[in-house]
Amino acid sequence: MDHTDTISPRLRPPSSRAVHPPLSAALSQKTRTVRKARKNLTREERAQIRWMNARGFSYSKIADIHDISVSTVRNAVENVIYSRPDNASEDDQYLDAEFLAKYLPEVEASSAATGPSHASDPKVSTGNGASSGSGFDASSLGSVKSVKLTLSGEGANNGSGGRASLGRSPRRANPYTRRSVSTGVSRGVGPEPQSISASASAPMPRNGRLAEADANGPSSQLSRITTSFSIPDTQSPASRSPSMADTMASSPHVAMPSERSAGSPPNASPAPRATPRPLDPENVVFFRDFLSNLDVDLTRFQTDLIANNLGCARHVLPLRSWTSHELYDLLKEAIPGMSPLERYVLVQGMRAMDDNGRKNPSTIRRLREDPSANAQLQSRVDANRFLNLIGFGFETQNLDTMYKIILISSWPPEVIHAFIVEDIPEIPPVSRYVLVHGLRTLWTHLQEVGEWTAPSNSELLPVRTPPRYLSTFLAALDYDMSEYEGFLVERGLDSLHIITAVRRWPAGDLHAMLRDVYPDLPVVKRYVLVHGIRACRDDGVYEKSARRVALDASPDAWARPAFAFLASLAHDLSGYLATLAKVNLGTLGQLAALSDWDGDELHGLLKEAVPELSVTHRFILVKGVKGIPLNAVYIIPIRDASYENESGIFGQIIRWPASADSTDGHHVVHFIR
Repeated sequence: MDHTDTISPRLRPPSSRAVHPPLSAALSQKTRTVRKARKNLTREERAQIRWMNARGFSYSKIADIHDISVSTVRNAVENVIYSRPDNASEDDQYLDAEFLAKYLPEVEASSAATGPSHASDPKVSTGNGASSGSGFDASSLGSVKSVKLTLSGEGANNGSGGRASLGRSPRRANPYTRRSVSTGVSRGVGPEPQSISASASAPMPRNGRLAEADANGPSSQLSRITTSFSIPDTQSPASRSPSMADTMASSPHVAMPSERSAGSPPNASPAPRATPRPLDPENVVFFRDFLSNLDVDLTRFQTDLIANNLGCARHVLPLRSWTSHELYDLLKEAIPGMSPLERYVLVQGMRAMDDNGRKNPSTIRRLREDPSANAQLQSRVDANRFLNLIGFGFETQNLDTMYKIILISSWPPEVIHAFIVEDIPEIPPVSRYVLVHGLRTLWTHLQEVGEWTAPSNSELLPVRTPPRYLSTFLAALDYDMSEYEGFLVERGLDSLHIITAVRRWPAGDLHAMLRDVYPDLPVVKRYVLVHGIRACRDDGVYEKSARRVALDASPDAWARPAFAFLASLAHDLSGYLATLAKVNLGTLGQLAALSDWDGDELHGLLKEAVPELSVTHRFILVKGVKGIPLNAVYIIPIRDASYENESGIFGQIIRWPASADSTDGHHVVHFIR
């Protein structure tokens, strides 16, 4: 056993030759051997030690850099004495950008052999001095802080910064399980720490898109973001990207474990890698000016990129004009060890590369360089609460921190759709739309307002769905839509959580989602469903209207053709009866059930369902539907030969006083609010 780690410091035996005291003191300072206590190295530090050893750093130099003993270095290199030896093939995953920026250029510039060397110490710059070891300890990010950030933005008018209560939650074992809400308060400083929940399962077209938000702007649900933005533009032009070393020098980077795996599926086998070899200068420049500036640290894939002719700007620049789909498929086959998130980040970066093969760090990437901001961005509690607020209830590694959520929210909607299909293929289409809509609304809000505050416990949406909730909800709508329950469940519109989340969406976004996930749903039924969702209470309950109750009391009204009603309008519109009947608007009951709707809703419905109507006739019909008296009796003669037409439809509407109740030879339909 090597006792150098446990024996207190001492001086080497003095030389037999006498020396003067000053010279003796100087000699003792030069020859002193400090026996340091053994340190429990982190997985990152052990990977760094093996990386440095393989590139010619001596044991003693590595020990000086990490402030540990030589025997501790030896144990890390030999991968011994640990209860579970490291898988050395995964070491690249644990090398963060700051470490590589500090040591990779020097390795390439030196002529040292790549094998282990214990003879001489290469001249290695340690930047701000030798690390005490704590610089590699990601656990320091577990501290809870309230921060305000100032940063510069890339190609945008707004960046991101923040102040919020932070906390850490345990890593989830299963990345694809339904989420259950937790309202417990995280341990940390700040008035309101964060937590969350939601629900989802089934794929959709890769190019799905959401409709433009209406004039109401972003959902009021997302008006509570605290990520304050003040963005002086301090970035260099794209043609002169700062090197990663420069960026790191101005704002130290703290590597998080989540950055290494960046959404990789659990237990995923690492991609096969070629034997490490010295990098060519163009590889070093490419990794420094491009790869290390991406939104997710991909430096662990440098060997794979070189092996697939993607390791330098000269090889990547000709591919910038390729579509995202083509680049994604290329990377999926070339580097199967990449997670979907990593592939999408690299694709976006390749397409954004400038003519010099560089890419400036994005706003959020620079924000991550601030340790305090990074701690906030890595908050799982805030991420959970955000997902609860938008109605998303599935767990995935790629959405477990606010950094990943904000990063993905900056992508175009069709890219987010395709990413979700790849990352969580089992979630239903509605849940996918809920996630895309929530992410894009967040990004829009951050650009316009610059702040987002995670909701308090009292603001979290309910995630438990009461028994028979959906069937009760559908039966109470202005048209009974119980027959569609099974399909809506299959497509994911099945929970109280989702209904209460999407009720604040603009109507156009709800229609876009339903058109895509349920293209066969009749137009009128879709409008009825959208109206019901947006009109339900905060607790997700939709109360049957008094008019619907009155119609149900006179079931014949649902079957009575609206010929006489249409003929009585300012222009005789009875000629449209057959067209209206085809779209579920041909009876008195079907029209009367919509009479309480807003005029814009009715116009939107008729423009889409009955495009044959001229503008004038559409306005006349809307006015007629909305003008159905609230306290009147419509008496329709059962049979009067003088009114019979070739369709066998009889009668002219006769308006009687509300008190009239004579029904001799008549059918009476009451319309009462």
